[in-house]
Amino acid sequence: MGIFKIVVGGVSSLLSSWFQSRTEISKAKIARQLKELDAQTDYDTTAQRNMKDSLKDEYLILLHTFPIWGYAIPSEQLRSSLDIVWSKLNEAPDWWWIIYVGMVVSTFGLRFMWNQMKTIRGKK
Repeated sequence: MGIFKIVVGGVSSLLSSWFQSRTEISKAKIARQLKELDAQTDYDTTAQRNMKDSLKDEYLILLHTFPIWGYAIPSEQLRSSLDIVWSKLNEAPDWWWIIYVGMVVSTFGLRFMWNQMKTIRGKK
């Protein structure tokens, strides 16, 4: 019976230390992920705070919405030019869209959107 207790005690001790190390590794991973999330949130908050005194966000909004509201201006030449803009946008390569989305995301402090886009593109 004494040898049985020693073997069971040794196996129990090994399993206990293994589970404890796995728990510590999991806690470290969670802490690292939380730290990364905090850094991203701080960046986004800072970018949004800096937009308060900047006109670049208004400029980008006007620039990017012009192909939509520009049709309200009564000019056939403008409308045909806007049609060309839309056709060029439909033919734009992927790298152009990545740069475009990255520019908008970084300007408005919306990195969470960039991370969502990377996640969605990675699943395809």
